[in-house]
Amino acid sequence: MEFDVTGPVIAGDFKKLIEMGLAEKFGAGRSTRYRLKVQV
Repeated sequence: MEFDVTGPVIAGDFKKLIEMGLAEKFGAGRSTRYRLKVQV
């Protein structure tokens, strides 16, 4: 499955998820990875 979404849009969305405490960011630059936090 492929989506027509730009990198800056994705980064902005993940920034919001991090601010909400729903995701974590690892690394920086081209090696940046994101992981959704487990909600219990």
